[in-house]
Amino acid sequence: MPWPAAKMISRTCSAHIRPAFPKPCPNLGLVLAQSHGRRDRSAEPNSGLGPTHDHRRTGRCSDAFDLDGTLVDTAPDLVRALNETLDLEGLPHAKLSTVRHMVGQGARRLIERATELVGANFSAERLDQLTAAFIEFYRADIAGASAAFPGVCDALDQLAALGAKFSVCTNKRTDLSQQLLDALQPVGPLLSVSAADAVTNRKPHPDHYRAAVERAGGTVRRSVMVGDTTADVAAARAAGAPVIVVRFGYCDGGADSLGADVVLDR
Repeated sequence: MPWPAAKMISRTCSAHIRPAFPKPCPNLGLVLAQSHGRRDRSAEPNSGLGPTHDHRRTGRCSDAFDLDGTLVDTAPDLVRALNETLDLEGLPHAKLSTVRHMVGQGARRLIERATELVGANFSAERLDQLTAAFIEFYRADIAGASAAFPGVCDALDQLAALGAKFSVCTNKRTDLSQQLLDALQPVGPLLSVSAADAVTNRKPHPDHYRAAVERAGGTVRRSVMVGDTTADVAAARAAGAPVIVVRFGYCDGGADSLGADVVLDR
């Protein structure tokens, strides 16, 4: 189960330094919950680290989550929409296993990468048209085969009980992100969304991460990023925040090579 780890995520959100946790850590819920405890206890000079904390004294930590490949397995619906788009050009279909490693930079870049694999190149104008078509194909059945990763809802419930603030930091569009989360109740109501079209500079720029944390009412100083790609790591690192990478996501490189503080297995 990839998402039993609320305690360790809470612990990673413990200080404005890289936390000393073993890599890889198999339990994401434990990581999150412990991160909150560690950051809060960092304000107490003589205390040991622990999985609990008092938000009344120290405030609440913010957890910024990537969406596709971190909270939700969206690849099946993305590949469906992509292949319907490729049909418009008579191009061969992309495989699900391939698309899983191409997600995270938006619809236009997904189309570019998929068509480049078969030697096809399009003008900027045609790419705009194909991207618009992809969006319509995708929104028509956005959660038909998508689902939250096992344990996500339980982990968010655990973090909520610890007083955590949540946000989604995604390179997806706002309307699509919200439509997806609304379709996947009860995940949606727990999360505020900071999408690519709501910021001037999207991931991997640190401004996107900062905007996501602030939108949830948190501060970067007391936050942690949870994601699965180089864009997630780069955004958090540049903002000065610790970052957790999930190995079960759509990592565009070896998870252990991305430079995260913690790498988590299923």
